[in-house]
Amino acid sequence: MHPQLHEHKHEQCTEVIRKLNACHKSSFWARLTGQCNPIKDELNACLTKE
Repeated sequence: MHPQLHEHKHEQCTEVIRKLNACHKSSFWARLTGQCNPIKDELNACLTKE
C-alpha cells in the first residue's frame, strides 16, 4: 500500500494515481480481490522512474 499520494508531487504519475484511486473507490470487493493490483503495479513502475 502506498502512503497518501499527492498528484502535484508526482505530476508524471497523475493519471495512474487517479486510476488507482478510482479503482479503490469503486468497490471494496475490487480492492479485496486484487482487481486494482495491475494499476498498482503500473503506479510502482511510474514512481520508480521518478
